[in-house]
Amino acid sequence: MLSKKFYRTGMALSMFCLFTTCKKEIKEIDFTSSTNILKVFDLNGDFPYAQIKRPAGGYFLVYGENVNRQKDVSVAVTDEVGNVLHKTTFGGSKNEAIWFTQIDAGGNLYICGLTVSPELRMDKNAKVTNSPDGYLAKLDKDGNLLWQRGYSDTTSFKKGINYDNFSNVHLINNKLYCIGITANRYTPAGGNAATEFDSWMVTFDENGNVLKDRLLPSIYRGASLLNYGGAIAIDGIKLSNNDLIIRFVFLAYQSQGRNMDTTALLFRYSIASDSVLWTKYYSQSSPQGDICYMGLLGSGNVAFFDSYWNTINIMDVNTGNTISTTTVNNNTASVTSTQYFMNLGVSPFNINDDLYFVGYSSKGGTTANQKPFVAKLNSQGTLVYNKTFDIPLGYFYWVTENGNNNLQFMGGINSFNTDNIKLFTLTTDENGNVINQ
Repeated sequence: MLSKKFYRTGMALSMFCLFTTCKKEIKEIDFTSSTNILKVFDLNGDFPYAQIKRPAGGYFLVYGENVNRQKDVSVAVTDEVGNVLHKTTFGGSKNEAIWFTQIDAGGNLYICGLTVSPELRMDKNAKVTNSPDGYLAKLDKDGNLLWQRGYSDTTSFKKGINYDNFSNVHLINNKLYCIGITANRYTPAGGNAATEFDSWMVTFDENGNVLKDRLLPSIYRGASLLNYGGAIAIDGIKLSNNDLIIRFVFLAYQSQGRNMDTTALLFRYSIASDSVLWTKYYSQSSPQGDICYMGLLGSGNVAFFDSYWNTINIMDVNTGNTISTTTVNNNTASVTSTQYFMNLGVSPFNINDDLYFVGYSSKGGTTANQKPFVAKLNSQGTLVYNKTFDIPLGYFYWVTENGNNNLQFMGGINSFNTDNIKLFTLTTDENGNVINQ
């Protein structure tokens, strides 16, 4: 598998790859044959994350960079056609991971994730443990770092030394709402060797000062991990009235055959009342599956896929009730296949009234068959197309609309004979047809 943007100790393989060597070399002949459709950036990138339009013009490219054998955060500013104007690299003395970005009306960029750098962490054991804190940074409209910080709940049972991270940041009413998980509240349950995790929200002002720390509804795995391992992930999407739909999921590892049940949770959080409005639980055996990937539709409801990419589910955001469950049978995955889309390796994006999921597919679950893909849903949640692109060992992380009203995808591809991953962009029309660079 290609190096990813996540790191979870003993939990998510994709995050494990952030701090270790999980790279596969693409064949030079394959790389060369793709250059007529790819724009490849000559940056020292280890993992790409985002390509964000700047109000001032051009884009921010957000990616990780290996500096002195540590993972730092880098932001490059490009012009409209992708020429790099300058870049900023920052972070601490150890590793940072990028999970989510948010841009405000003034063009300032916010980045969240996790850090294990002791000078950024808060707890008293920061110098002797590698467990992460949540990470938050702010850059100005020109890509200059304004501030960065770590955060953990040091009042908790474990005093912030176990595991904290931020998966999402949403700017609402000039406040930053960071959604993540904290492992500090519970000891292992049911003979399980893994610690339980709470969902967690911390509110900051625009200068990084903490305003509020709160726990949210959570899933608990208990004895379910006695024989199998899995990944935990949490993310959220913002509704038009600023409420948040938050998804918290535990997903079995594909290598273990997925012969255990999975648990997932959806809930709606009201910013105005600081309360949870409804909560719904799902599992692999639910009619809806395990709701691993979700996005906001043009209709205002939420669409989500199960982890097999086999059903589309439409949910009413006002009640949490499922409106429809449709089996798509798109030949990308099936319940009996070993196909696996890594948790959070699929991200949703809204362009006009359409919803796009981008990531990678891997027939048979092997890296050798890994290729980038995109699925497009219309405003009502109907699948318009699902395409896999013939870019061996590549993957997509981001899609936006460029100045010509075409789709601009950002991804990563291994550079042959190196340890680095090259960032690339690929352009298609609205129907997914590739436009040569």
